[in-house]
Amino acid sequence: MGRKIRMTLPSLEKNLRPKWPNRQIVKQKEKAKQAFYYNRRHGARHLPARQPGDTVYTKLHNEKSWKTPAIVSKECVTPRSYLINTQGGAVLRRNRLHLRAEPTSRPAQHIPLTPAESAVAISQPVSANTPETTTLKPSEVKTPGRVQTTSGRVSKPATRSDL
Repeated sequence: MGRKIRMTLPSLEKNLRPKWPNRQIVKQKEKAKQAFYYNRRHGARHLPARQPGDTVYTKLHNEKSWKTPAIVSKECVTPRSYLINTQGGAVLRRNRLHLRAEPTSRPAQHIPLTPAESAVAISQPVSANTPETTTLKPSEVKTPGRVQTTSGRVSKPATRSDL
């Protein structure tokens, strides 16, 4: 704290001289710490850059949905800003925050069947009028000793002890 220590023990003179930390380094560390906690609290994240020709959807803060399709024409001089061309022919400048990539169609995912569902699927004959792959609803699968609700949930009987 820069004060002389009062004690009866002898000490070296160099130990009694105050040592001040470098103010600039302390400020940089404090600023970095504040930025870290602010970004963690507010969910700040880096967004990937957009390239000219990317198809995007745009919206502003007061709009509820990403509904305006546009094409990125070029990156502006200001940080995170892009010029976009809308379908109506308007050229707008938007921040990266207001641009979202156009969703691409995802291929159908294969969901494995349970042993009971596969047994039912194997036992059904494939006719010429129906497609080769059949999807079964959980309510269509019947196994002995199990009761299923219409939503597909397995209903188990209550276990009670006779005393």
